[in-house]
Amino acid sequence: MTNFLFSSTDINSDNSYVLRKMLLCGSEEAYYRYRLYDGDRAFEFKRMLYQFEDIIEDLNSMLDDKGGVRVEHRVTIIRAIQDCQYLFALNHAETIADYRNLMADLTCDVCPECQGAMVVA
Repeated sequence: MTNFLFSSTDINSDNSYVLRKMLLCGSEEAYYRYRLYDGDRAFEFKRMLYQFEDIIEDLNSMLDDKGGVRVEHRVTIIRAIQDCQYLFALNHAETIADYRNLMADLTCDVCPECQGAMVVA
């Protein structure tokens, strides 16, 4: 990752495949969450979706001949990667919670407070 963020024309650090993959997965997760929520939260996910799509569309012009991110685009790319990481972490945390709740329910190991929390969620 360090090589990606601080790449220069002297270093061959073509991470464009990984970057495209992250942005594509991030845009899919943002779209999913945009459709899932409403209001301000949905608006934020839609903003991320458009941001990722714009970067994917313009990515060739943001990279140098060796596949490194041009200096003037690094802040934009770093912020997009951070947004992707946030979405992936959110998905991961929800998946683990869903798994634990499902396993607790299936094993009848659910306390009364937890049962109420599962219904509300």
